Order: sequence, then C-alpha cells, then structure tokens
Amino acid sequence: MIIDITNEVYTKLKSTVTSATILTEYPESTPVFPCVVFSELLNNTYEETIDTGGQNHGDVSFEVQIFSNSDTKITQVKSIRNSIDSVMADTYGMSRTYSNAVPNYMDTNIYRYVLRYTCIVDANRKIYGR
Repeated sequence: MIIDITNEVYTKLKSTVTSATILTEYPESTPVFPCVVFSELLNNTYEETIDTGGQNHGDVSFEVQIFSNSDTKITQVKSIRNSIDSVMADTYGMSRTYSNAVPNYMDTNIYRYVLRYTCIVDANRKIYGR
C-alpha cells in the first residue's frame, strides 16, 4: 500500500497561503503571479519498518516552487516561502532539505525560489520529520 498525504498537504497549503495561486502542475499558459507549484517528488517504501504485515511507513518528499514577476518579487517570494514553511515544517513537522533561489532561464523577469521537504509517514498518516 502506498501511503499518500499529497492531497492533504496541498489542501492545507491552498487554505493557508492565500497570497498566491497554488497549483499541482505547471500551467500550460501564463499563470497568475505569484504562483506556487506543489509536487510530490518521492514516495518510497521506508524499508526499515517492513514486517510480515507489509509496508508500515513511506519515505515522502515534496518540492514547492514559487514564482513572482512583481516589482517587489524577492520580498513577495520570501513572504510566501515563510508561509509555506510554516505549513510544511511547523504544522506537519517535515524537514526542509533545500531552500534557495534558482535561475529562471525561460524568463529572467520571473523570480523563482525552490523548497524541498522530506518526512516519514506511517499507515495512520502520522508524519515524522527526519
């Protein structure tokens, strides 16, 4: 059984981070900025806890990309970043494994910031940071 918390976390981000459009995939057309793309990177079996009953925990990672093209894009993105981190790290207890600005080569007028989080999730959907 794959332990999946993606929709729960996405829903929490959408209700908490109201200053940006939150999406689960890159839009085909130009999005409304600021824009956040939330995706699951990894959902593997946490092998240390497999027993005769099967999988007990999942090793899960998420990536959150923030985009802005406003005049105050760096300040705006950092504010959104802090709101996202309060959900991912404070609410869910996930470990932030990456946090940095990334060049947006497709359009250098758009500021892009990437966050990555990881956690262990049990079959009851309890989340453990690393």
